[in-house]
Parts: sequence; structure tokens; C-alpha cells
Amino acid sequence: MDRSIDSPAEGFVASKAAVAEDVSRPKLRVSNTVCLAAISDDRYERDMVKFVISWRYYGGGPPEQIFEEFGLAEHEFFRRVFLLIKAPTASLALGRPLIQELAQTCLSRLRRCGRRQSMLA
Repeated sequence: MDRSIDSPAEGFVASKAAVAEDVSRPKLRVSNTVCLAAISDDRYERDMVKFVISWRYYGGGPPEQIFEEFGLAEHEFFRRVFLLIKAPTASLALGRPLIQELAQTCLSRLRRCGRRQSMLA
């Protein structure tokens, strides 16, 4: 049974399923600079975390773009982001589910870089 919920503030009618789906997704508070300031005082480091958040559904972003925007090799970039998100204040700023997702992305990329390094050696 699909009941509608009126949302006068938004000016539309949303189904219960759409509302439930929206609630189940973790809220992204990246636009709030105060939250990211809890991770680091350095804008460069906050931008690194923002980058991984924006690319998290696609594996963390292309290595070429990482180098172009941050001047870092892929493994160094993900090592630094991992250290930033593992700080105690990061889970307060971004929430535990997002931190876990980002940590998984970083570790996956670091393992992939390690395999590439060992193949070259």
C-alpha cells in the first residue's frame, strides 16, 4: 500500500518508498565547512577528503586527476586521506558509515597500488 505524504514546504507529494529511501541513505555534510574543519585545519587536506567523498561511488577517482589536482601519487594521496579520516574527530564530522565507506575505498586503492608496485619490482 503506497500512501502519499504531503510536504507543503517542498511543494510536492512524495511516496513513502521515496521518503524511506532518502532516510536510509547517509547524509553528506561535506558542504558544511565547520564539519570538515574538525578533520583538518588545512584547506588542502579538507579538499583531499572532499575529493574522495565525491568519487567514492566510483572507486575514489582517477589517478591522473588526483595527480593533477593535488600533485600526489595515488598511493600517497590515499595514505594521507586514510590517516585524516581515521582521526577521532572525523567520525564526529562525517558520521561512522561514511568514514567506513571512505576507509574501505582508501584501503582498496592502497592494496591495488601495492600490487602494481610488486608487479613492477
